[in-house]
Amino acid sequence: MSCVIEGKYCHLDYSDFPELQNRAGQLQEYFDIKYPAILRLVGLPFRQRVNICMDKTACGAAKVGDNDIRFNPRCIHVEDKGFLIHEGTHVAQNFQKCSEWLMQAMAEHVRLELGWDNPKCPYQFQPQMIDCSSGLTGQNFRVWADFFKWLTERYANKGDLLVDFTAALKKDPPDNEEGFLTEAFGKPSCQLWMEYVGLRLQ
Repeated sequence: MSCVIEGKYCHLDYSDFPELQNRAGQLQEYFDIKYPAILRLVGLPFRQRVNICMDKTACGAAKVGDNDIRFNPRCIHVEDKGFLIHEGTHVAQNFQKCSEWLMQAMAEHVRLELGWDNPKCPYQFQPQMIDCSSGLTGQNFRVWADFFKWLTERYANKGDLLVDFTAALKKDPPDNEEGFLTEAFGKPSCQLWMEYVGLRLQ
């Protein structure tokens, strides 16, 4: 019996978990709905179908390659479908050069825009999550996403920050992200971060 589901925007291989056929089908249908919306948000065209694999060797969070998403369904809550938006954003953007904070901030931002879709673990951001001793790079995904949302609001009169940042980082060679931030906001990331922290912790 084939354990591969062919969708319009992905093909999903559940060979390691044939007993999870129903869940595999639900995730494939979900991805086929959400992926074109991801592409619209980041301002990119459809390139090719994404390979999604239920992988029993994957530990913890999903892993993303050039055009692949691999995850262990035993490590992700059965009601969590929104993780595919986050990982699908990584695949769509496929940056060759990008800092971790920015890459994760944009993926989490897209997930929040298109639906958190994890009813057992609702999204919550609280200023207390900010680790003041760790700087910008030492924060968790939710703090990074909130920082990116704050940047987006400041950029509103110039265009769409997500689209413009994605386009800049997709150039060959890619634009320097610090240069982009300085040109867009008049300040580098470290100064923007300190301003954000000061406002959030007031």
